Amino acid sequence: MCAGRDGVVMDLHDRERRSGAGLSSAAGNFIVILHEDSTWAIYGHLKYRSVLVEKNQKVRAGQVIGLSGQSGKAAGPHLHFAVFTADWNGEHTIPTTFKTGEHETGALEEWAYYYAWHPGKKPFNAILACNIDEMELARERKKVVTGKTDIREEQIDDKVFIYCVNGTRKAQRVTVDLSARKNVIASRPLPYSLVVPAETELFLLSFSPEQSSHAAEYEAEYTYQPVASDEP
Repeated sequence: MCAGRDGVVMDLHDRERRSGAGLSSAAGNFIVILHEDSTWAIYGHLKYRSVLVEKNQKVRAGQVIGLSGQSGKAAGPHLHFAVFTADWNGEHTIPTTFKTGEHETGALEEWAYYYAWHPGKKPFNAILACNIDEMELARERKKVVTGKTDIREEQIDDKVFIYCVNGTRKAQRVTVDLSARKNVIASRPLPYSLVVPAETELFLLSFSPEQSSHAAEYEAEYTYQPVASDEP
């Protein structure tokens, strides 16, 4: 976890071992950093004994200051980041702008995924599930020779991409269905069938959580049937 801006460490705590939605210690372990414009940022729910800075220490934007965790009132690991300002009516949170790409900035959206961009570091190619074109995946062919037919799953962000690996010398019709599902969306209508040529890996479909849901569960079923070379 890195500092978002230059500043001075005002306060910190990293001795909280407990976590859970019912705790009264909201932020758990935290770091508070004061900026030169009199705003301050809080980094909350940090990992136990993970703070790497001291009170009154000057920090630079992009400097590693601790490790994220789930201490305090938290149901799971995450970083609670907020920026505050103050006036005669008390303190207020203010909108925070993040660098979301080499030349992009903006607010973050709930349930979306982002890469961290560090000042002065070399740009890199960000791979996000929302930017992957499944039509392009379906056109790709990969030669495989394994002597069997199997399924390969590749997860990017919260989306799972399903591939059929037909390593046999015969074309196989693979059928995909879900025997159980909870808050899951398939990218193609189910059950879904596709003929996979011999010694070929093909993309089938993807599974992803329904919008605004983080409790997605599913049990997939895959069946294979050899087909004649002239069968559609």
